[in-house]
Amino acid sequence: MKISSIKNLTSRFIKEDKGLAAIEYAVMGFLLIAAITAAVGPLQGSLVTAFTNVGTEIEAATAD
Repeated sequence: MKISSIKNLTSRFIKEDKGLAAIEYAVMGFLLIAAITAAVGPLQGSLVTAFTNVGTEIEAATAD
């Protein structure tokens, strides 16, 4: 692909409103993922503890 055709595609993408909407959706998606990651982060310790406890109980039940 030639550089001139890349420039044409880029300029058309910038001029079109659809291109702007796509960028806005990408930014909103990124912010949503960042918010979910921030919300789940504090729960990590309690989730690890819960799964460790379940694993310990399963080992104890199957050891008999």
